[in-house]
Amino acid sequence: DTAQSNLTYILETRKGVYWILTNDGQLYRFDPGTSGTLATNSSNDDGRALLNAPLIANKSILTLFEDHEGHLWAGADELLRVEDNNGQVSFQAVDLSLPPEVKTGFGISSIVEGLDGSLWLGTSKGLMRRFPDGRVEQLTILNDAKLDSVKTLLADKDGRIWIGHNLGIYILMPGAPAPSLRSPFTSRPLNARQPITSDGSVFLPNAAEEAIDCTSVEDLNASAHGKQMSSSNIKIWSIFQSHDGRVWIGTYQSLVAFDGQRFQRYTAENGVTSTYLAPLAEDFDGDLWVASLNGPTRISAQGLTSYTEADGLQDPQVHSIYEGRDGKLYVVNGAWYVSRLDDRRFSTVRPNIPPDAKLVWTSNIALLDHVGAWWLLSSDGLYRFGELSDFRELAHSQAFTVNARTAGFGRDGLYCLFEDSRGDVWISTRASDPSQNVLMRWQRSTSSYHTYSELDGMPLKSTSSFAEDRAGNLWFGFYQGGLARYTNGRFAEFGTEDGLPAGVITALHVDQAGRLWVTSSDSGLSRVDEPTAAHLSFIHYTTKEGLSSNNARSLTEDLQGRIYVGTLRGIDRLTPESGHIKHFGISDGLTSDWVKFAYRDRQGTLWFGTFNGLSRLDPQSDTPSPAPQIVIDGLNIAGVHQPLSIFGNTEVGKLELKSNQNNMQIDYSSLSLGHAASLRYQYKLEGADADWGAPTVQRSVTYANLKSGSYRFMVRVINADGLISQQPATFTFTVLPPIWARWWFLAVSVLVVIASTYSVYRYRIRQLIELERVRTRIATDLHDDIGASLSRMAILSEVVKRQDEVKSGTSRRMLTEIADSARGLVDAMSDIVWSIDPQRDDLRSVSARIRQFASDVLEARGIKWELKLPPELETVKLNAEQRRQLLLIFKEALNNVVRHAECVNVTLSLALEGRALAAEVRDDGRGFQLEGTDQFSGNGRGGNGLKNMRARVAQLGGEISIASLPGQGTCLTFKVPLK
Repeated sequence: DTAQSNLTYILETRKGVYWILTNDGQLYRFDPGTSGTLATNSSNDDGRALLNAPLIANKSILTLFEDHEGHLWAGADELLRVEDNNGQVSFQAVDLSLPPEVKTGFGISSIVEGLDGSLWLGTSKGLMRRFPDGRVEQLTILNDAKLDSVKTLLADKDGRIWIGHNLGIYILMPGAPAPSLRSPFTSRPLNARQPITSDGSVFLPNAAEEAIDCTSVEDLNASAHGKQMSSSNIKIWSIFQSHDGRVWIGTYQSLVAFDGQRFQRYTAENGVTSTYLAPLAEDFDGDLWVASLNGPTRISAQGLTSYTEADGLQDPQVHSIYEGRDGKLYVVNGAWYVSRLDDRRFSTVRPNIPPDAKLVWTSNIALLDHVGAWWLLSSDGLYRFGELSDFRELAHSQAFTVNARTAGFGRDGLYCLFEDSRGDVWISTRASDPSQNVLMRWQRSTSSYHTYSELDGMPLKSTSSFAEDRAGNLWFGFYQGGLARYTNGRFAEFGTEDGLPAGVITALHVDQAGRLWVTSSDSGLSRVDEPTAAHLSFIHYTTKEGLSSNNARSLTEDLQGRIYVGTLRGIDRLTPESGHIKHFGISDGLTSDWVKFAYRDRQGTLWFGTFNGLSRLDPQSDTPSPAPQIVIDGLNIAGVHQPLSIFGNTEVGKLELKSNQNNMQIDYSSLSLGHAASLRYQYKLEGADADWGAPTVQRSVTYANLKSGSYRFMVRVINADGLISQQPATFTFTVLPPIWARWWFLAVSVLVVIASTYSVYRYRIRQLIELERVRTRIATDLHDDIGASLSRMAILSEVVKRQDEVKSGTSRRMLTEIADSARGLVDAMSDIVWSIDPQRDDLRSVSARIRQFASDVLEARGIKWELKLPPELETVKLNAEQRRQLLLIFKEALNNVVRHAECVNVTLSLALEGRALAAEVRDDGRGFQLEGTDQFSGNGRGGNGLKNMRARVAQLGGEISIASLPGQGTCLTFKVPLK
């Protein structure tokens, strides 16, 4: 934290960072993200002092300056260039080629930049100009180098150099460098003339090398006590030019403003209460920040002008404000003092009323009616002064006095006064006994008083506020709460049950649109859009809607229709159409937080009476302040703080982050010294978010477990007027995928998979080729060796059987069995050879084998048969097991037909149903009766043919069914999947 609040310099950079110098030469960097809150050295905490900025450099620095290229310069016992060294401040000395006699005791207290890019240096050895090529020219004002000290400088918008010297103010219009200026360091005197003035106006220099000495200008060198100061005592601490062109000069005890023609002083009488004043900076809201021994003070750009006892008020407590027929402003303050504003000061008199008169708390105590007559009331008397030619006659004129008791006002407590559109005057009371409260009306046409009671519908309450609507209805707000409308001689009361807020009704106002506005001591502000309606509808504004306090005390309206609410915490301005509320407080020039009375004069100027003086506000059209610059001021990635530029970061360059660096916290901030609390922030992470997030006051965001990819974080600021910063601050980064997810790793992995797959494929092909060779060899061997041998056995058996020597019947029968067995084995061997032959791995081969077998067994018995096949025979591949089992199923089925069916026709069919093969064997034979629920339990003839077929179909993962009835043939169907 800053070691002290005695600040000597504040520099605001283009990126919204504030650099702060203290009286001991220490350098601090202020931004909300790192500096915490704004503190103050005042009991009224309005954020006027910057006490929490972190220390950047403990070096004897006297001044700071940012040039048009954004470079930061520092002045000490030499000229320093401030550089960013990986997030840390470093200083680079710049050689000025000073001769030895100048170097001794040399120091730079101010730096500015001319239109040509030259750096102008205010030094302990006079004024110096460093040209862009590095040459230096010294301009001396005094011959005595020990006294020739320049404290502060300003380069104004027109290129003039304002010089704050020990002797006063000098203004120079620079010229181009002389062609003969070739030496790295030269010196010449500054010749300044006295300024040309006319009626107090000062004409500034316009010709090249022209200089004027403004030290003798009266409004500049007068002290706070109105006395001329000797030239040796003039202390110019700082010079600053605000955006409106005014030049501000901080002197020992006053702040001086030059508007282009005249100098005007602001001293303690104007609220500038400290010494050693230096206007330092202007923030994004247009407010001027002034440093002093007591810390910085903010002067609002749209602030109020205040009047106190120093301006002629007798007492700071303001009760009521009026504008007379003469156009003058009259303020009733303290113990019935009446003050009139004449130019810049008030003239004050006390009317001729008893010195011991007492008033009721919160009473308006006086009324200036439309004919210029003054009405004053005390707790027990009413005093009316007739029309006077000069208000000062109040001091000795005799008033028409009305005693409260004898006139029927009750025993005590005259409270408030009001004049309606007819010129009638209404007087209320606030008696100690509520039953004694009355409301009186003085009728101008008859000069008579009339009292209103419960018979007229008037509640027994004390009237604390009045208003009249467009229809001529009168409105009365009560101290005890509640509201009454007076129409056609009758009062209609409205209370909390009608939606009226609770509390004292402190003020009523009818605006330009005819709406009724109501303030309450407990519930803020309320609005009635239709005051003439039988049933009122209230719209409420409280602290929830943005009011600074729910204790609202006064009301007025500017010419633009905006409503001003005086509260116990200052003034709130409400724009009814948008609901936007802007606050004015002590830091804006208001004399006190408690605003008791509000008034608008005929010129549209607003006046506010407080317990500490009078404040004036000249309402301006809404010109929203631009949203301030936003910067990224903190970055923490995976728990590691990342160094950022000390000059502010509107754009953080591309970073490549590892896959385990996908957690981060981003800090951002925007500085609006006077209104930082009203700023809102929006952010978006491109690559993750579809749109901007909702506005928030949070100044940091955390992202966790970000997926690999490219991202762009953007954040922007929204000010109190709803304006968004022109350029968001950005942070661009890429989260790299893990090693296993990177493109080259995936590419290598794909290549490895492809290579492995290809290798496995090649291996499988080799295995299949080798298997095919083995199957071919087995088939060949079985066919050539075993098949040939069995065939030879069958042939030899037949030969032996036909020889004559074999006569025995038994031998012939045995030879017949041997031949039959050999032929059976040859057939079986033929099926086995066929099933393992790799050239027969399709449905066509199966169908051909079935066709051959059907032809052999069916045609030999004279049975007609038909085989139905699908067209895509060759495309259906079958393995050896499938081919063998299918063939055996068909063989078994055809054998059953031949042995048992006694049929004439047989139909065989094969069909493809998706990824399955469906087969059917149908005959028109005698059929049989199925036994029980098990179709394959037998056919009543013995044998296991049907069971074998079911077992073979099950081995193929299929299903089989049989349908048969005696005399109606048999149908066998089965379906097996194709793998």
